[in-house]
Amino acid sequence: MKCTYTEEELLDKLRNEYNFEVESDTLIPGLFQLPSTTRGLGECELVKSGFIIIQDKASCIPSQLLSDEWIEHDGLNQAHSEGEASPLYYGGDIIDACSAPGNKTSHMGSVLYDYCTKTHDTMDNMPHINAFEKDLKRYKLLKSRMTQANAINRQLQSNVLGNGTKDTTS
Repeated sequence: MKCTYTEEELLDKLRNEYNFEVESDTLIPGLFQLPSTTRGLGECELVKSGFIIIQDKASCIPSQLLSDEWIEHDGLNQAHSEGEASPLYYGGDIIDACSAPGNKTSHMGSVLYDYCTKTHDTMDNMPHINAFEKDLKRYKLLKSRMTQANAINRQLQSNVLGNGTKDTTS
């Protein structure tokens, strides 16, 4: 979920090229607010390409809280000298159960990807986000959205359980 725009550049693009009234959210980094009367956002090329994902602010809160917790543990772990055991279980991988259509999954992946690329020399500490969806139809939607958002890489492994099918993408 590598971003080619800074937040300010993206805001300028949405305002000037697409004429949207848009502001940065004051609580969740990387989230933009638009009036509920906004029309045409779904036709915007940034949305069609998966670069921007339309979602309700409420759906970003759980993924932001979990990401913040993971980042806090990672920071505490880094603060300890090498070879010294951390008093906390560091980061770890993440399970997102009932994950379709994938808005929370992609948001969490984006937050953690941004954090890890800014604070680590390698992506070795990037957690896997294991997204589970039992319903095959919803799983296909999840996989499609994760592909569109460029989220199927090290941070996402998708699995279908309970229907005899299993598809794992790393």
